[in-house]
Amino acid sequence: TCPGGLAADLQAQRLHGHLSARVQCAGNQGPSVRLPVQVDVHLPMLVANAAIARGTLLDAGAVSLRNLPLGNHVDILDDAAAAIGQRTRTALRAGQPIGTRHLEATDDVTAGQQVALAAGGSDFSVTVAGLALQAGRTGEQIRVRNLASGRVVAAWVTGRGRVHTRPPDGQAPRP
Repeated sequence: TCPGGLAADLQAQRLHGHLSARVQCAGNQGPSVRLPVQVDVHLPMLVANAAIARGTLLDAGAVSLRNLPLGNHVDILDDAAAAIGQRTRTALRAGQPIGTRHLEATDDVTAGQQVALAAGGSDFSVTVAGLALQAGRTGEQIRVRNLASGRVVAAWVTGRGRVHTRPPDGQAPRP
């Protein structure tokens, strides 16, 4: 008999799966016994709504959040915004949890794409049409041909289809 009730201690480094718990009277009185326990942790996880082919650009309709058992999943996303607009690195099954290892960011500018090429400073800015000669993501430097002058310049990607000849604040120009 335990007048204060029973107390259990998992004494484990992880808190889910097959574990062993030490059970004894509350207040560490009397003998203890070890019992096997199964701990299931359910978390919201981003999953594929249907089968998705490798190389697919994800949109809001392709994914949803579901409460699933954590199990052995260590690389999970719990925010659809983190996946929308990214491309799948692998094929995904319907209902499969999606992790960062399944996705790759898309380029904001692709080689051969016509872009808005901006130049100027804090007081003024001029924008002309340019042709991206390299692909790049926001913050990366790429080569762009000014379609008005034909001159090739270094420019930093500032967003989808936009580049600027000045680096973003805090980023030093490359020689």
